Formats: sequence, C-alpha cells, structure tokens
Amino acid sequence: MNVAILGANGFVGGRLFELWQTRGPHRPRAVVRGASSLARIARYAADWRLANACDEAALAQAFAGCDAVVHCVTGD
Repeated sequence: MNVAILGANGFVGGRLFELWQTRGPHRPRAVVRGASSLARIARYAADWRLANACDEAALAQAFAGCDAVVHCVTGD
C-alpha cells in the first residue's frame, strides 16, 4: 500500500517514515512543505513531494497514486 505522510519531516511523521521505509509494511511517500525539510529523508532512496498543507491543489498532486494519507502536521 502506498501511503503519503503529510509532515514527514516532523518528529512523529519522520519516525513513521523511517520505520515504513526500512521495515514496511507500507511504501511511504514523504510530503513536506519545503526542500530544506528533506534533510532527514534524504538518506533514503525515498519517494517525496513538496506541498503546503494549506494548498489543496498541491496536496492533490502530492497524494496522487497513494492509497492512504497519514496527517502529522501541527500548527495553524
């Protein structure tokens, strides 16, 4: 199952991404707001997308091809 993790650069989202990337059972796609947020994810041959959580069109593109989404974003 392909699963997008919105906020994959944060504490919870980042850990979930690492677990699924290294152990499964799902194929994670990191969705982060900016390229600078990919530092932690860059050590893996990972699927990732850039999208702001407030931009509906960008999120639709980022989630394309995913079976589920895990929301790990906090803030306003």
